[in-house]
Amino acid sequence: MSNSQQLTSARLTIAATLSSAVLLAASMLCYPGGDRFDASGTGYRFWHNFMCDLLMTRAWNGEPNAVGPMLALLSALVIMVGGFLPLSFCCRRLAWFAKATGLMSTAAALFMCVQVIFDLPIDHGTIVLVFALCSLLASVPVLRELRATESAKIPRVAGWLVFAIASVTGVFFALTEWGVLDVTPLLPSAQKILWIATITWLVLTARSPRGDGSADQRTTYLV
Repeated sequence: MSNSQQLTSARLTIAATLSSAVLLAASMLCYPGGDRFDASGTGYRFWHNFMCDLLMTRAWNGEPNAVGPMLALLSALVIMVGGFLPLSFCCRRLAWFAKATGLMSTAAALFMCVQVIFDLPIDHGTIVLVFALCSLLASVPVLRELRATESAKIPRVAGWLVFAIASVTGVFFALTEWGVLDVTPLLPSAQKILWIATITWLVLTARSPRGDGSADQRTTYLV
């Protein structure tokens, strides 16, 4: 891939990530209200509602939520296909592993959305844990790629921070799901912090310059 192609790909990844954030914000604005802690609420409460609440065709307060789920589904599709998958497919180290786990995490994310929208008789918590595990595995090759890039210090540090936040959030979610420790009230806030950190990392990583291994070490980009 030439320099110009890589730069174009980087710009597309950034555009997809930011577009996904806009779509998710629009879905939040469409949400009628209520959460698992207070079903009588109005509107989407950023630090109290789960993101999966956006996919419910009927909100916690009983009102229909027709447009929001489609916007949330589109947001997930855009960020996974246009934001994360390009990073996985451009990894030179552990390339097969990066592609496989990238595709699995994308499939798990979309299936998780479909399960909530159509209220499929499958345990939602289990799907969330599968998605979390696939995403953590998929991020390892990308982080290894950044490790070999001297000029990618900030994306590398940000990536490991996201990895740590995701790991801790995943552990606490699993403990809650398995009835070991109930930290449900903390999970919506942890989810939002992870979301903000992830989209920031994707943008930083997409624009991360590195040497391409040629004699003149021309500037290239991870995607």
